[in-house]
Amino acid sequence: MKNSLTTKQVEKLHHELSFHTYTCECGHRVVILPQKDKVICNWCKHYVFKSKQDEFKYRMNEKMRRLK
Repeated sequence: MKNSLTTKQVEKLHHELSFHTYTCECGHRVVILPQKDKVICNWCKHYVFKSKQDEFKYRMNEKMRRLK
């Protein structure tokens, strides 16, 4: 039974991870999987969003919930 990855598999995994890596305001890089819009940074504990549009939607929904 083989437990290690081949070189080709490692390269593919690295490519996929780098495609889904985003940088936090503190400079730390985090991986956001395709089914998520945001994650919490491990270093500064702030949200890291995939896009400005996702951040805008989150912030607006947050403000709308506070008004209720």
